[in-house]
Amino acid sequence: VFLLIILPLLLRLWFYYDLPLATDEIFYWSMAIFPSIGYYNHAPLVAWLLIPLTWFGDVPDIQIRFMATVFNLATNLVLMMLLLKILSNKTSDNPEGMARLFSYEALGHPTVYIFAWVLLISPISLIAGTIWTTDSPLFLFMSLCLLTVYNAYTAPANGSIAQSIRTWLPCGIWFGLAMLSKYSAIVWGGTAFLYLLYSKQGREHLARPGPWLAFALSLMFLTPAILWNIDKGWASFLFVFQHGFGSSQPNTLLLLGSLILLLSPVFTLIIVRSHWLELKNSKGIKLCTSLIQKLLVKQAPAKPVSITDEKFAKRADPDLTFLLFITYIPLSFFVWRSFFSETYLNWVGFSCLTLMLLFSIYFQRLSAFKKLTISLHSISQLLIIGVLVYFIAISHPVIRTRIISYEDLGPKVLELQETYPQAYLYGDSYGMHAILCRVKNEPLPYRYSFGYNNHFDYVDNEIPLGADILLFSFSRSGADRYTDFFDEIQPLEAIEIVNDGVVHKKVYPFLGINNKLGRS
Repeated sequence: VFLLIILPLLLRLWFYYDLPLATDEIFYWSMAIFPSIGYYNHAPLVAWLLIPLTWFGDVPDIQIRFMATVFNLATNLVLMMLLLKILSNKTSDNPEGMARLFSYEALGHPTVYIFAWVLLISPISLIAGTIWTTDSPLFLFMSLCLLTVYNAYTAPANGSIAQSIRTWLPCGIWFGLAMLSKYSAIVWGGTAFLYLLYSKQGREHLARPGPWLAFALSLMFLTPAILWNIDKGWASFLFVFQHGFGSSQPNTLLLLGSLILLLSPVFTLIIVRSHWLELKNSKGIKLCTSLIQKLLVKQAPAKPVSITDEKFAKRADPDLTFLLFITYIPLSFFVWRSFFSETYLNWVGFSCLTLMLLFSIYFQRLSAFKKLTISLHSISQLLIIGVLVYFIAISHPVIRTRIISYEDLGPKVLELQETYPQAYLYGDSYGMHAILCRVKNEPLPYRYSFGYNNHFDYVDNEIPLGADILLFSFSRSGADRYTDFFDEIQPLEAIEIVNDGVVHKKVYPFLGINNKLGRS
């Protein structure tokens, strides 16, 4: 309780209590202010969950951050339950199994403590528990989905039809909520289905109606988003498909390097070493090795088995194939995608959490130098967290000015709009665009160019040629990109406003208006 709930809660509150909202968070707030059954570049649940907060005032930043913390802590507890299930291999419909699952012996297992500690010092967990994004509900509901799938899979497959339906329906509920949180949940849900096809017991369950009714139920949760897309010409689904499978700059080395850095080299080494020992002790490898020895070497002496190898050969722990499937198939998919287009680190975030489950199990089983290993891992993780705290929460001005403060920026936007009422307001990012919509008290447009700004207004003739435009930008690079876009339609001249009254001195450069309004 201390490692999984109390200490993480205190650390996160200290970390973000004075930080303004991030770009994504102000965007989700703008979505929640004008509720809709669907949105262009995000699944709707991330905004729906914020709707109750809109009843108590405008942009309550600490409450939004606290939502992320609550969902993160709940995810930790669900993953701990999954770990206990894997360690005990007991089903939830057996009272004795549940009693044993939460017994002192089970909760006191060293692997559970390792997992709690690894989660506590993980930079990934810190970020996920600080910023409210689509990953916050995705992580929780996908964890609940995997827990219920594991419960249903380990239950007997020869029960009645009613028992099959009752066992599998919770999986459909949690998977439906996961997809409604982030459409990429289909990757992990599809992997769970592949595991059922792979295993004999899974195929026995698939012969029953439970899994199929659960999947049909999960699709029902997507009904609002489907209806929205039907009305908008499938704009959201097309955007998500293009965003996930479009061609852009590959970033495989950056993705893998970031994963190793955030998980720590020690973490990576233990995972790789453990998999190598399992592979070396697998029946297929042993059979191939013996055949090669018979062909090439006469009466080759038997290789002595080390203590570490012997532990793996005995396989005292329950089968981890389910966890391996859930971790590596999605991770391999996103790494494969990174060879063709830019793949963001948060896309593989849930696989990082399941990797922590694997790390905890393998660390307990394999490590010959446990104290030294966990110390080195802890030092590397705490160093990264220290850098994050210093650069984000303390003093780095460049990073802090990338975080939107609606309270600081909103009045300046409103002042410009009142000064030039005939001008159209544009932002160079979805975060800036969200602020503009908040100032104008208008809902976000239903589609954007590249998921950012409503450039389709020109295509739809909603903004006439020759209109005055106020273009707001975070940076010079973004400003130049959008200036070039508008300059193809009509020449622009830039103005820049610096808000000296704000602590950051220089706020965001506001790029400017066409030659009708001149230069200021």
